Amino acid sequence: MGLLGARIALKKSDGLRGEASRFFDERKKEGFWEKFVRPGLVVDVGYKGGDESAPIFRDAIGLDLDTPGYDGRNLPFDAGAVGTIHASHVLEHIADYAHFFRECLRTLVLDGTLIIFVPLMEAYEAKRVPPSRFNEDHKRFYTSGRLLFEIETSLPRESYRIAHLRERFQPADLERPEEQHALGPYEIECVIEKLRPDGIY
Repeated sequence: MGLLGARIALKKSDGLRGEASRFFDERKKEGFWEKFVRPGLVVDVGYKGGDESAPIFRDAIGLDLDTPGYDGRNLPFDAGAVGTIHASHVLEHIADYAHFFRECLRTLVLDGTLIIFVPLMEAYEAKRVPPSRFNEDHKRFYTSGRLLFEIETSLPRESYRIAHLRERFQPADLERPEEQHALGPYEIECVIEKLRPDGIY
């Protein structure tokens, strides 16, 4: 189902936990979901996390390492089959980020969106290089510039645009001791839109 299909109801899953749940309601009030979730399938990649969460929306498809047919690398969807991909605090755990970005773009419909949230380095880590004090599986730390670099070096420039980029944090977290966990928020929001070949932006 592509852009001609219906958009799913943007209702929070009853079992939503962890990072994805923290600002769901605030983003809804801001109109974030309404603006960036496209008609068609919505896939939530890495939705379980450490909290055994549910997918972001009640009607979204959850995709995690134990999902049948998913090898943890290649998305089990045909090209142009997905309206929106949601990946909250997942990218920092993926070693081959370039392959992930390419797979997402492959499966998205034209005008489809990839919604990404990653920890903001200065606010979450309070240090500049791995390992993380709070999650040893983090492969990389992110600033907005580093995230944009990964996107730009992974995807053909004519295939996407950055539809949204925002750092969400509180200044007090930038001044805390390294060993103290951030109060939050501490993340970067980014939305990538797949371009139509004849589009003008």
